[in-house]
Amino acid sequence: MGNPRSLDMMKLLIELKANVNAEDEYGEGALIFAARGNCLEALSYLIEAKANVNGGRRTTALMEAARENNEGCVKALIEAKAKIDSKSHDAETTALVSAASSIFDCVRSISLLVEDGKAPVDGKDGMGRTALMRAAGSGHLGTLRYLVRAKADVNLKDSSGRTALMEAAAQHNLAIIACLIEEGEADMNIQNEIKESALILAARTSWEGDGCSEAIRYLVQEAGADLDLLDEEKKI
Repeated sequence: MGNPRSLDMMKLLIELKANVNAEDEYGEGALIFAARGNCLEALSYLIEAKANVNGGRRTTALMEAARENNEGCVKALIEAKAKIDSKSHDAETTALVSAASSIFDCVRSISLLVEDGKAPVDGKDGMGRTALMRAAGSGHLGTLRYLVRAKADVNLKDSSGRTALMEAAAQHNLAIIACLIEEGEADMNIQNEIKESALILAARTSWEGDGCSEAIRYLVQEAGADLDLLDEEKKI
């Protein structure tokens, strides 16, 4: 839709009374495609043509704009009163959690959602995960630091009892671990539903990439993680 000819065709079809809210088999309409593709001119035109800013079955325009870090589209949708913390019908997520789950470190989009859109920083998706947890698991230090400074609750648990620190420990991401503990004062001895702590998760995922030794050393020597905690099978 970024192609000028495609944009002109879209405008012509709308002028000819095409349904501006028509959706494909996945429940996605033109507004979602414009948001995903960072086509601000098309998105603005669709909003003026009364496109439903909250339409979509699996996702919404705001979720897509935030996930793709398309700041202009995020801002335009917020100004058009898109629902900030509503969940998609199928995906059960929110715009803030979507942005934190992105392949990009979407600090600017996250800040727009929180500051302009008043998105709750501790809003959860269908699995009980917050934006902070998603940022920790994705390794997005900028987003994570922003959320910590925005007073996100670093010790919240998802539906399986995992915290943001556990997500970071399982990835052996020392920078994320340190930020959560030093800036967020995360409790490194919280245990999930099967009694795993951040330290236990770091040790158990030692085959999944580099940084395991550094993460474990930091948790024990710098942060004071409890070496005597056992999981439900009485294993460290």
